Amino acid sequence: MRDIRDDLKERLAAIDTEADKLKAQLNSLTQKRLSLQALLEEEEARFAKGDQNLFAGAPDEPGKYATPLSKIILGKIKYNGGSATLEDLKRAAESAAYDFGEKQPGRSIHFALIGMAQNGLVENLGDGVWRIKEGRRANGIQ
Repeated sequence: MRDIRDDLKERLAAIDTEADKLKAQLNSLTQKRLSLQALLEEEEARFAKGDQNLFAGAPDEPGKYATPLSKIILGKIKYNGGSATLEDLKRAAESAAYDFGEKQPGRSIHFALIGMAQNGLVENLGDGVWRIKEGRRANGIQ
């Protein structure tokens, strides 16, 4: 009779590897879900207040942003030499005495960045670093 213990150990290792990949994928999906959930909550609250123009004028009129927070964000990115982290942006908002009300500053800034990215104003470079989108620099934002 053949000893199959090594084969079984190999199969277990393959299953563990696959399970680790699935855990990472599930974690990624969970993070995406939480981000979307928070964004939906922000949108629901904004629509409940009747404030639907968070980025009015931004895509077609470079330099004319509707919110003080977007001005702080873009100002800090420019001041930092073209890129900034979420922590840099939080500190900039705090030093500008931006009033987040009951909202968490990091979440508010993060979702403002997502909205600005969706409007083609900024882009995420990864590792939490944001910059003004390349095409926007040519249009006078930077």
